[in-house]
Amino acid sequence: MIFNGVYNPIKQQVVQRRDAKYCVSTPYTYNYQLKRFPMSEPTPAFRFSRLLTVVESDIDELNHVNNVQYVQYVQDTAAAHWLTAYPPGEGEPYIWVVLEHRIRYHKPAFLGEELRCTTWVGEVRGAQSQRFVRIERATDNVLLCEAETQWVLLDPKSQRPKRVEENVKKRLWEPVG
Repeated sequence: MIFNGVYNPIKQQVVQRRDAKYCVSTPYTYNYQLKRFPMSEPTPAFRFSRLLTVVESDIDELNHVNNVQYVQYVQDTAAAHWLTAYPPGEGEPYIWVVLEHRIRYHKPAFLGEELRCTTWVGEVRGAQSQRFVRIERATDNVLLCEAETQWVLLDPKSQRPKRVEENVKKRLWEPVG
């Protein structure tokens, strides 16, 4: 059997996603049997996208974007979404740290290509937030890379995990910008 949803390690089960309210593009869920990101069920999250151009410092000795650079694109895209939803100085300060990255590389990107990085938030529980990023070549929409990251929200004073409040979750799932 193939499970499409979010694995909850505490309950040791896959939790099915709710119907999309703000879904503006094709959703992705992590498929724990096939170890891929199939497009199957909606999430309630809005999709945030940004464009970037591959620069020379992103290129490795094989003349394509270095795999580590894709991780930087993933983190930068998450940060851009967060800063659009919560501009500096608005509300209380938050600190997000990465617990885990899962990344799958499909095709290479090359110098000068324009890439579209799209992100959305999946399951949020306790202090953890699941975020997906899809990186495509903008000219032909070819999928280059997709990633799932588990983020943890920290209290800025104690630097201990802090529960993600409903208003924060709602704001991350709504259209921004």
